[in-house]
Amino acid sequence: MANADTDHVANETIKRFAQCLKLSERASFKSACQSRDTRTLDITAQQFFSTWTTSLIGDDLQRLKELAVQPYISNHVKTLCVEDDTRKYDPWNVSEPPAPGSTNLWPRDDLGIVNLALPGLKVLRNMLLEHKLKPTIIKIQDYSISDANSLVFPGALSHHRTGAIQTITAFARNILEDTNLTIISLILDKKNVDLSPDSWVFLPRDEPVAISNPDAREMILELSLQDKYKGLDFSELRTVRLSYIVDPWWLEQIFSQAVMLEELELVSSNALDTVVPTTCAISQLKKLNLSHLSVHAETILRLIATCKNQLVTISFRCITLTNESTWSLLLSALGDECRNLTSLQITVPREEGNGSASGNAVDFFGMMKDAVAEQERERLKIEERGSAENRRCNRVYYDGPHAAKVLQCLATY
Repeated sequence: MANADTDHVANETIKRFAQCLKLSERASFKSACQSRDTRTLDITAQQFFSTWTTSLIGDDLQRLKELAVQPYISNHVKTLCVEDDTRKYDPWNVSEPPAPGSTNLWPRDDLGIVNLALPGLKVLRNMLLEHKLKPTIIKIQDYSISDANSLVFPGALSHHRTGAIQTITAFARNILEDTNLTIISLILDKKNVDLSPDSWVFLPRDEPVAISNPDAREMILELSLQDKYKGLDFSELRTVRLSYIVDPWWLEQIFSQAVMLEELELVSSNALDTVVPTTCAISQLKKLNLSHLSVHAETILRLIATCKNQLVTISFRCITLTNESTWSLLLSALGDECRNLTSLQITVPREEGNGSASGNAVDFFGMMKDAVAEQERERLKIEERGSAENRRCNRVYYDGPHAAKVLQCLATY
């Protein structure tokens, strides 16, 4: 049984932990720690602190500062989430808007982009630089309410905007650029937000109503626990998945530093032609997935030049080749150079042309399984379209040891 001194110490410790939490969470934390033993405190602290969400403004910033100066508390933070309280104004999540002054909202320009002069950004950067916070994952999210939903709570707040991607990538760069952090995984994508059971749509009413799901964008950075003290480090980056990246700075860092990169997925990143250097650092790349891009074939070949013997998987979806480059030449070159490929997917390829803004479709007209050697046919899948007299192939999938040969065959159609 704990003595009075031990109880006193435990009470003081619990009080310090609770002080860092929101008012609505403090009672629950104290109640969970009633046994006053170290093990219970540690387990409870993990539940309340392992994922820490902050807007970097207002009372959120103050609580973050209190947490960061107490290592026995801040060491529990493993995932740091940076977002404001926009979601609390969306009928997708709530039945009524919050009380005035009870939320923390980022200041924005007319496009919805957050001002990078936000003091909390510098505060967080210094905390990371000085190791007052040591998360292994940082998530930065910007939440956009749909136009239809913004009309549900008249006068509450209109948050629909187009600057979500610019905001989160700029936030991430601003926070990380002058630190000594080592990034091992980098993901930027749209986040699915499930309809909340507390949504306004479930309120009793005579007639059904409809609302729209939000547009939430999220950047996730997984960090190494090792600090090399040489500035922001991409040399141990293993996985990159970027959708709709706007700032070419991220691609420049990846192509110049990511010598250990194994998986690269880019969606709608049309800066490739200008940022892929003559020699890329990504010599260990195994999986390449490009989607919804307009790019020169030479850029793709330049991208894979240093990793052509490592590549095992390539996927091209809705890619338009530009500057008079052709799929025939690209596939032929890939088949010649990437001899260790075991998987390929090519979906709706296009070539830039005067007749269509989206490019002219390339459909591998006449391509059939009989066109490849017998040992490749079982693993080859071809999706066709068109009438029986004008049958065309617009999707090709192959998994097996002869992917390079299949590419060379495709190049002839």
